Amino acid sequence: MNLGRYKKIFLYGFLICVGTFISHSAYAQTTKEEVRSLFAKANFAYKDGKYQEAIDIYEDIISSGWESGPIYYNLANSYVKKGNVAKAILNYERAKRLIPRDSDLIANDGYTESLRKERIQESIQLNFIQKIIRGIVRRLTFNEMTISLFTICFLAALIHLFALYYSSFRKEGRLILSILFFLIFLNAIGIIDKYYEGKDRYVILRDTDSKFEPKQEATTYFHIYAGSIVKILKDQGIWVKMERPDGKAGWILKKDIEKI
Repeated sequence: MNLGRYKKIFLYGFLICVGTFISHSAYAQTTKEEVRSLFAKANFAYKDGKYQEAIDIYEDIISSGWESGPIYYNLANSYVKKGNVAKAILNYERAKRLIPRDSDLIANDGYTESLRKERIQESIQLNFIQKIIRGIVRRLTFNEMTISLFTICFLAALIHLFALYYSSFRKEGRLILSILFFLIFLNAIGIIDKYYEGKDRYVILRDTDSKFEPKQEATTYFHIYAGSIVKILKDQGIWVKMERPDGKAGWILKKDIEKI
């Protein structure tokens, strides 16, 4: 076994984590107070019923490179007050990436979903195991799952090294490693599922017609309502080919969608 290679891997991983933390901290220190001030200003505007002003400030914060669950959540609430259901759903979905277990978010998102003109059932039927994994995945952020996977892998490496040096521990070590490898397997499946579930997801911003071809004069295939969540399959100029959850696909204008 090449222990030197393991040491290098752990060292590189540690340096990358430290470097990322330092660069993020340095960036945050230069704009943190300004962002807090703008966030508070937007919150006051919302409380005073100045919803468009609140929306403009929240959008400015996001445009400056900052994002957080509360910012997207408050922005979505502002859009609900303005009656823009599609933009509300868009920002609730973005908030769920960062604070998926927030009870207020879950309640408000559920209410906004009820305002949608159309609900489309997924064509893919999940089995029992897939439903359990997806249920867990949707309650965790991508970062939480990544950290969990890294931690379990690190523990597995330590247990393996410990078992190599202490023969009396090998039997227990094999049992612990079996459990850890099973957890690694489940965690990896969860990360892959979360990645593909979130990949290329867009919200329809306004009611529109889906075409058989990427042409304005093409025959209409079906109508799709604002607030629907779709996946993008192809990009062709000002057109995109989108797919509904039920598998039905057609061409719409790029300006009618926004990425989650």
